[in-house]
Amino acid sequence: MKILVISDTHTNTSALQKVIDSHPECELILHMGDGINDLRRVDRKGMGFVAVRGNCDRYETDEEEQHTVKIENIKIFMTHGHRYNVKSTKDLILAKSLRECADVCLFGHTHIAFKEYRNGVLMLNPGSLGYDGRYMIIDTNDLNRVEIFDNNM
Repeated sequence: MKILVISDTHTNTSALQKVIDSHPECELILHMGDGINDLRRVDRKGMGFVAVRGNCDRYETDEEEQHTVKIENIKIFMTHGHRYNVKSTKDLILAKSLRECADVCLFGHTHIAFKEYRNGVLMLNPGSLGYDGRYMIIDTNDLNRVEIFDNNM
């Protein structure tokens, strides 16, 4: 299964719609917060979504600030990242991911794309779709084939 991973759309629904339209092969959208209601304002083309609330989503949504989901035997810990100080360190979010026994840790908040394996956990930040046009696609059949895109190019 191919999964569209986004974060920090910040009301840029035109960028979000363009990305959704460009990837009909994706079945699911994972949104790491700051603009998750944008998903309700676009045509998702039948794609389901799972989202977590970011620091800018405080009163707009009922989604949790963090969530662990299992998709095709891959355990994914999702959070925006602001509660884990991700702008300064990845240690706190890695420790939480390990406690969750996650295979993948997804976060946002920094607006900077990030991909790295740490202690057996694939840590990913898609960057900001709303500001920089960045996003990722995960293929659950091969986690080594995470694709990073820049919609502004």
